[in-house]
Parts: sequence; structure tokens; C-alpha cells
Amino acid sequence: MKSSSILFLIICITVVSGCFSLPGGEGLPVQVSPKNVRLKGTIINFQNNFSHDSCSNCRAMVKVDSVEGFGANARAVFSGDTISVRFMYALKPYILKISEKQTDTLPGLNLYDSFRGDIEILTGQDGKYDYRVYRYLKK
Repeated sequence: MKSSSILFLIICITVVSGCFSLPGGEGLPVQVSPKNVRLKGTIINFQNNFSHDSCSNCRAMVKVDSVEGFGANARAVFSGDTISVRFMYALKPYILKISEKQTDTLPGLNLYDSFRGDIEILTGQDGKYDYRVYRYLKK
């Protein structure tokens, strides 16, 4: 009886920890940060009046296609949700300097493009949620 309880506990811990630590691959960290949710989404509308080539800190409406994982302190986001996401660098192709020796290329996104990324979820002073993405992969 004792060994079956221990085995059950190990299985439960493995399943629960899988929600918080997913393979990053393709430039995303392995572990999802505490305030982040990792998702696949599609750009369905741009919220700013902007020239696509010059926009930084842009907002776009994103339909959540699937949720791959979430950090320990992240608000729940579900498949089918539509959220307003702030792209902190640009929606055009952009080279992000991570360190002196390492760079990452953001491929740029257009209307109806799909992407995979970690979305940071912050709560504003007004209690509303602010969704921000710093790095993403075009799908």
C-alpha cells in the first residue's frame, strides 16, 4: 500500500510540474516565467494606426489558438480567447540583442499570421490586464 501511494504521488507531481515547465525549443526558454503564458495565437486585428514598417510598442488583437503552458503566477488564458497584446519591439522583422555575443531575430508579423510565444501578463492600476510579448516565433 505504501509503495502505491508513493508511486501515485510521483505521478501527480510529474503531471502538475508539466504545466509549468515545457520544452521551449526554437528560441524560447524551457521554463515558462512566473507571470507568463506560452501560447499559439493568430493576429486578427491591429489596434494602432501605424505604418507596419515603423511600429514599435504596437498593439494587436490576438486569437488564442492553444495554450501550451503557464507560469506559477500567471492569470488563466484559454483557447478561443481574444486578447489585446502589446508587441514591445516591433511587428516588423527585428534583430534583438540578447547579450554581447548573442542575438535573436524576430521575424515580423502581418495580419492573420500565427505565432508562438510567451505572453507576460501584468495587472494595471485600474485592475485590467496588460498582455505583453517580447519574443515570439512565427508559425
